[in-house]
Amino acid sequence: MQAADVLQLARLANQVRIARDRGPIAMLLTVRDERVSESPPALAEAVGAALERQMKHVYPRSVLLEVDIGIADHGADA
Repeated sequence: MQAADVLQLARLANQVRIARDRGPIAMLLTVRDERVSESPPALAEAVGAALERQMKHVYPRSVLLEVDIGIADHGADA
C-alpha cells in the first residue's frame, strides 16, 4: 500500500468519525500529505489528539506513521 492510499484511508476514517460524533469539526482542506481541519478552540487539543491516534492506526503495519499536529488561529500559522 502506498502512502497516498494510507492518507486516503485516514481521510475517510476521519470523515466517518466526525459524522458519527456530530461534533463541530470540519475538514477544510487536503494538500498532498497535509490536512487542515477546523474546530472550536476549546476542543482543538482533544480533536487533534483523536485525529492523530486515528491516523496512526488506520492501516496496520509494523511502523506507525509520523503525524504532526499543529494548532493555530489561522491555518498558515499551524
